[in-house]
Amino acid sequence: MIKKILIALAVIMLMTGCGSNYKIKDKVVVGLDESPIGYVNEQGEVVGFEVDLARA
Repeated sequence: MIKKILIALAVIMLMTGCGSNYKIKDKVVVGLDESPIGYVNEQGEVVGFEVDLARA
């Protein structure tokens, strides 16, 4: 009896996660720290390995 109740609860919990309405966005926000592989140059642009990797 307890096994059937646990299975029913598990099914209900799984079904509640299926009804979400997430929207896919066209933009990804990536953060980086001020390190030699990602920095802001004299023109104010963020450049470096981390930026190239994120763009790829």
